[in-house]
Amino acid sequence: MKNKESNIPSLKIIETEDGSLTLMDQALGEIYHSRRGAITESRYVFLNRGLKYFLRHEEIFILEVGFGTGLNTLLTCLDSGKLNTRIFYDSVESNPLPQTIWDSLNYTEILGVRKELFDKIHLATWDTPVSIEQHFILKKIRGDIRTCPLRKSYHLIYFDAFSPEIQPELWTQELFNTLFKHTRPGGILVTYSAKSAVRNALKACGWVVEKLPGPPGKREMIRARRKA
Repeated sequence: MKNKESNIPSLKIIETEDGSLTLMDQALGEIYHSRRGAITESRYVFLNRGLKYFLRHEEIFILEVGFGTGLNTLLTCLDSGKLNTRIFYDSVESNPLPQTIWDSLNYTEILGVRKELFDKIHLATWDTPVSIEQHFILKKIRGDIRTCPLRKSYHLIYFDAFSPEIQPELWTQELFNTLFKHTRPGGILVTYSAKSAVRNALKACGWVVEKLPGPPGKREMIRARRKA
């Protein structure tokens, strides 16, 4: 792995196995994406197991819990144009990264797309809907997912918070119940975690939970559905 120093002492930029960069928060001992591949993991968990579930919809409303590096947002924006699907994408983040960090990430280089698109996503005004591309409307919400205002309902939730060990306050029945209420009948939640405590908390709120094969390096992941 190649390491680069960031200007935040606790954050280190590291290269993952697919060549894409991610962040290690050394103070927390937590990595933002899988070491097996940042782009590989995001595409597998959130797009292949989430977004593609709704390919036949003309409009999709998505909520992302954890904007982070903006990778999930970028990949979803790129797919919205390919699929000719209009996506309304809300992303909640309590601690946005400074430009010196996200500007060093190599996602557009790896994906072969213009960097201006990634810049536009990160520079979009917070708490205001911004048209990033013709088919992609982004609203970055600055705040705590447990208390910030959300749309009435979503088709799809990307649950991409730090791990249950690092952010246990976000992997609770209380929060999953709130998200359930904001999910349309037939809508789904996808996350990289497959811990039994997470599955049990989701089931207690009424989600129908299935374990799916996980991305490289991870045996399983979760997709939870609100019954139609």
